[in-house]
Amino acid sequence: MSRPAPLREVDRPGVDRLTRVVVHRGSFSTEDVCWASRQGGVHLLGGRQLQRWAAGDTLD
Repeated sequence: MSRPAPLREVDRPGVDRLTRVVVHRGSFSTEDVCWASRQGGVHLLGGRQLQRWAAGDTLD
């Protein structure tokens, strides 16, 4: 059975440059935001950002 890769891997060159995006059609909870901020390289993309992107805005 395969398991998801951990968010923080060690002993692999270039791992510090990984970016992970978590997408949600709605909004993220405060706990989700706190979790992502502790992970490093994790970016949350919620419903508002998805709507702006669909309208042609950039996601700076």
